[in-house]
Amino acid sequence: MKGGLVAASQTGYCSRWAKEQESKMQHLIIEFNHQIEDVIPYCEFIQKLKPHLEDSDVGHYLGDDMALDGGDAEVVFECRDAKKLFEFVTPLLKTLPFMTQAKATLIFGPLGSKAEECTVYLNQ
Repeated sequence: MKGGLVAASQTGYCSRWAKEQESKMQHLIIEFNHQIEDVIPYCEFIQKLKPHLEDSDVGHYLGDDMALDGGDAEVVFECRDAKKLFEFVTPLLKTLPFMTQAKATLIFGPLGSKAEECTVYLNQ
């Protein structure tokens, strides 16, 4: 059996499978504005959100880009279904006062690809 695994790996099966799985991934990007006093509540929110995402198997947190002194920020999630993830996180995000004007971009494919996108504002 071990030889079969090596042979499969040598044929590129494993790398093809990984690329195939990657191409099925979708993404959700939330862009928002914040003040310096929003940084700690945001970080606490993300720490609480991560286990909920894992438990629900709806997606996972990839990272964020947030200036500590306020301004524009974004958080990125990866998932199998961007719409389901959006529906899951939106009510939670709306609990943060600075998310009222946030913009969500659902990307129905890999980041940086020409995949279909849909933009929605959380206040709608």
